[in-house]
Amino acid sequence: MKRPPEKRFSFSGKRKSGSKTKRAAIAAAVLCGILLCGCAVLFLFFRGNGEDGEKEGAELRVSFLDVGQGDCVLFLLPGGSAALVDAGPSESAPDIVNRLRALGVEKIAALFLTHPHSDHIGGVGALFSAFEVEKVILSEISDLLSSSMYEPLPRWIREEEGCEKTLVSSGQTLALGDLIFSVLGPNSTVYDDLNDTSLLLRASYGETSFFLTGDAGIAAEGDLLDLYESSALKSDVLKVGHHGSKTSTSLPFLKAVSPEYAVIQCALVNAFGHPNAVTLSTLASLGVTVCRNDLQGEVTFFSDGKELSLLTEKEK
Repeated sequence: MKRPPEKRFSFSGKRKSGSKTKRAAIAAAVLCGILLCGCAVLFLFFRGNGEDGEKEGAELRVSFLDVGQGDCVLFLLPGGSAALVDAGPSESAPDIVNRLRALGVEKIAALFLTHPHSDHIGGVGALFSAFEVEKVILSEISDLLSSSMYEPLPRWIREEEGCEKTLVSSGQTLALGDLIFSVLGPNSTVYDDLNDTSLLLRASYGETSFFLTGDAGIAAEGDLLDLYESSALKSDVLKVGHHGSKTSTSLPFLKAVSPEYAVIQCALVNAFGHPNAVTLSTLASLGVTVCRNDLQGEVTFFSDGKELSLLTEKEK
């Protein structure tokens, strides 16, 4: 497969021309402010190892690692380049490192951190200790509102030779070989809940796609729907927001994404009752196939750019 051509000064999906709500107007103003501040580079390329995209029929591996009550998703390209979205809780860090090594990961080309809660960034220190990390990616808004919560990330980046911190905003597109990450949020700075500032990512590989929402809740989903057409959100696989909490995965959002599969990352025993019965009912109402780390262990999809295949560590 050939690498898609570079796109500049255009968004990855069709954005709606008008705002339907006050929240959308605020979000649009925030985005304009970010662009005026010089953050309008819409296509960033990672170094990787230069081999990805050159093998005909080679498969992308997307593994939703079993990290207990937390998030950690591995994208492993055919040539060996790796990207991670979140780093799980600190208690799972040794298992994450061992699993990445077992899969042949030698360095991390891109480490996306959706928001600074411990169940998403707790393993970052262990990753820096075990691997070369080339780029750490945060949302412009999350960094602005909660930079102090990312400590000691700045020190780790300084100490990692060649590591860069990259701030992204809604509308930007980032490429790792043939794997394209579209940044679709956050879209406001006025959320009451830090979870709503989660980085929203749609990852596409050929004709297949994955939507990851961190812990974004219904308010963030609503802003997303106000700003983007459904065609920009449609994905084959949805990483269910906030571990299956009822505060995420609204029916309008789920209809827009229209996934065939949904993955819930949570522990079998947790203090929050995740996944919530309301969320499971919403997913069932649209016939979505649900995969769960707590019941099936590691959940992995393989993509050849046209079709997906599913592998779980164990049966439900």
